[in-house]
Amino acid sequence: MADLLPQAILTRPKSGMMVPVNFWFRQTWQRRTRDLLLSRKAAIAPYLNQDLIKDWLNYRGDTWKRYGIKLWLLVSL
Repeated sequence: MADLLPQAILTRPKSGMMVPVNFWFRQTWQRRTRDLLLSRKAAIAPYLNQDLIKDWLNYRGDTWKRYGIKLWLLVSL
């Protein structure tokens, strides 16, 4: 492809790829995430602010609207 692409493309550093976690948590993972993060039986439940998580799951309360990445980090935890 070197003969087809501009030099600026060929020599630029690697960069991260945006992953559509906002969409995934709004569509695909909404119910499972609620069950996981809002369960009173979860070992981590006492350490989580349930009201804040509910806001994030309802896509409220964050000026930057980065709910998906926050939810991803909690679910991964």
